Amino acid sequence: MARIFYRLWTSGDRYTDPGIDAYEQQYRERTLKNLKKKAQAFGLELIPISTPNECVS
Repeated sequence: MARIFYRLWTSGDRYTDPGIDAYEQQYRERTLKNLKKKAQAFGLELIPISTPNECVS
């Protein structure tokens, strides 16, 4: 928060809130990146599911 304040104070720009959707997208990207790293460490590969809405029973 202090970094945001300092940047805005020194540059004179206005703060624009990117919104919760932008935060959620960044969170998903970070999580996927970390999962790929962990899978690679175990010698595995992540393969995306083509239709995530299907349920297997």
